[in-house]
Amino acid sequence: MEKDALPSLNDLGTLANKVYAVLEGAILAGKLKQGDRLVEEELAAMLGVSRGPVREALRMMEKDGLVKLIPRKGAVVNSISPEDLAEIYEVAVVLEELTVNLFCRRATEEEIEALEKICAEMREEMQRGNVAQYRVLNRQFHEVLICGSRNKRLIDLYKKLRKQIFWFQNVSPDFPIMMERWLEEHQRIIDFLRKRDAAAAGKMASNHLRKAAQAFLRKEQS
Repeated sequence: MEKDALPSLNDLGTLANKVYAVLEGAILAGKLKQGDRLVEEELAAMLGVSRGPVREALRMMEKDGLVKLIPRKGAVVNSISPEDLAEIYEVAVVLEELTVNLFCRRATEEEIEALEKICAEMREEMQRGNVAQYRVLNRQFHEVLICGSRNKRLIDLYKKLRKQIFWFQNVSPDFPIMMERWLEEHQRIIDFLRKRDAAAAGKMASNHLRKAAQAFLRKEQS
């Protein structure tokens, strides 16, 4: 693993959480790939911490489905099979509709404006051909929706699933060709949110995710 593959731990919280945040970012960005070994001693040296926080971070990541801990072999970046992906999307489509429905009924005008701003920035990055920053903004868009649901249990459950979806999407070579369509669908969701039409917004959001799932699954199964 290259030393500059991981950023600094500055300003990220407790040590285990700092290590988690750095490794999660590297996995979601595709810098650490499925099947890559994560050696405690190596990571500790690269990040300037002891092995304890690294070990704890890897356990946390296993719970979130990003890492697999293999007895007597250590940790590796997990893999998502087409079957895993189908199950993830099957649940996520239902949660997406609920999330956006609740957001529409509970969010402030400022939160809707935040979505508008993110969409505008996504369009700018798409026009620049900056796929990496578009991905970051896409994740921010959905995190605003999830947090705006004001349901702590839904937030905890759906953030974990969404993380796995972002992970798969970010390493998929088909991501760039879907950017414009996704942006248009995001804007349609916002239009329904502006009208406070919770049912239509939720249905639009679930259809948005369902179409993405169908496209990715066709590719994986072909």
